Amino acid sequence: MKKNIIIGLGTGRCGTVSLANLLNSQLDTNVTHENNRQIIPWNPDDVLFKSAFDKMCQRPGTHIGDVAFFWLPYVSRLLEVSNNTVKFVVLQRDKQQTCESYDKKTAGRNHWQAHDGTTYRHDDIWDQCYPKVDPSLSRVQAIESYYDQYYELCSNLPEENTFRIKTHQLNDESICLNMLQFCGFQSSVWEVNHMNRGK
Repeated sequence: MKKNIIIGLGTGRCGTVSLANLLNSQLDTNVTHENNRQIIPWNPDDVLFKSAFDKMCQRPGTHIGDVAFFWLPYVSRLLEVSNNTVKFVVLQRDKQQTCESYDKKTAGRNHWQAHDGTTYRHDDIWDQCYPKVDPSLSRVQAIESYYDQYYELCSNLPEENTFRIKTHQLNDESICLNMLQFCGFQSSVWEVNHMNRGK
């Protein structure tokens, strides 16, 4: 059975849980958030990518996918292995809100800069999933730089495969239904579904 593949993108701290829940609430759909913690590193690793992608494709359901920031460096591979049929949904929250949320959520850690573990504790799981930016920046500036870099890369996604949505628009029925139609759903279910709002 041919699978309809949907990949949600966004920096994190921008409503990705809500997007995953909205997609997964559709009929005959199996969409996860952060691939049930089977993460893949920012620096492309084709073996880990293939393992994660193959497991995703083995899920039941006509519509399958995942919503996670760490798929972005693998866009070209996703297009290749899906024969250019994968759909990307790019979710973007206000920059200040996103960065403040990340700053609060990751207190004591620094995923965005290489460090020796003295000032910040190492996180063996998540440190590998983010790009590393200028070490001379402050931690907050590093998060801001990550945000800018992430959406600059998103601007290069093929438009025919990409739907862009702002976080607050997850509460807009018309826009969400348009997004679901773009993703390949013939009939759609929608309800207000923005979790973690304000965090």
